[in-house]
Amino acid sequence: MQLDPRFWSKAHMSEYSRCDMIMNNISEAFNGRILEAREQPIVAMLEWIIVYMMTRFAKNRKLGEKQKAKGQKVCPRPMKRLNQEVLAYSKWSVVWGGGPKFEVQKYLFAFKVDLDEKTCSCRCWQLTGIPCR
Repeated sequence: MQLDPRFWSKAHMSEYSRCDMIMNNISEAFNGRILEAREQPIVAMLEWIIVYMMTRFAKNRKLGEKQKAKGQKVCPRPMKRLNQEVLAYSKWSVVWGGGPKFEVQKYLFAFKVDLDEKTCSCRCWQLTGIPCR
């Protein structure tokens, strides 16, 4: 409890960032990848990093073009997550509250959803920017 709860508890996090990740895996993965370059002098290390990043960007650009050529507008990982949410959604019942407001229920759980405001009382939508189930 010595740390401010907004740093470790989703209940206290700001809704501004739109990210559901509490830890920073991107920097951890990057630091792990450049371990072999760290042994080199600074200029050689920076050039290794530049070549690595350029290669990575080119690879990702090719993957994006492949997706675009297939006519897919959403990348595979977000689409997989969205499909999982759609499957989980089928187990919830929806009650219309008038206009853009709904209540979704499953067993003892119930959440208020406002489609115009893009909010849910579970706060998942506000924290991630992705509608929850």
